[in-house]
Amino acid sequence: MTKIDTATAGLPLFEMNRTVTDEDVHAVLLRAREMRAAAVSEMLQAMFKPLKKVFRARRTARSLNGLSDAVLADIGIERSQIPSISKALAEGTFAQPTAEVTVIQPAVDDADHRQPELPLAA
Repeated sequence: MTKIDTATAGLPLFEMNRTVTDEDVHAVLLRAREMRAAAVSEMLQAMFKPLKKVFRARRTARSLNGLSDAVLADIGIERSQIPSISKALAEGTFAQPTAEVTVIQPAVDDADHRQPELPLAA
């Protein structure tokens, strides 16, 4: 067996007793075009992803810088935090800090503090 025979052994398109039709060739060519298009698309997305993040961060920073100090204080942002927040938002790594609320109330025992029932007025 030659090197070409071992590489194509078991593939239905290259079996020795099968004739290759035009449909088979067109199907292989169509699949090759689809695979090439997918590879080019992935390559372009990988190339433009960092540039897309930079533009998204700039747009976010421009929007936040347009807000007044009072509005920024309402949403919990200081003006000095805008560059880092806009970069984290563009990269998808921003985690908004959460406040934990603790409710403190006295322990009430229902049996000891129950108000006696009053008679209904006639």
